[in-house]
Amino acid sequence: MKYKYRMKIIFVDEEGERFIEVLDKMSWNIYGFYEREFEGLDVRDNSQGRKYVLKRMHLIRSGAYDGCGEGI
Repeated sequence: MKYKYRMKIIFVDEEGERFIEVLDKMSWNIYGFYEREFEGLDVRDNSQGRKYVLKRMHLIRSGAYDGCGEGI
């Protein structure tokens, strides 16, 4: 079964750290973490959502999800 997610950058704090919100379309749960926290999540903590965000981290850093109007 393929997992589906939607991702959105909610805000960027004064230190330049992005707060990322991910909607799990299967369970309708919303996960919100700072960019650094996603990298430090344990495998047991929503591993599919973590994989999704880490796979797209290069797009996040380039600004693809910042203010694009897409997301949750």
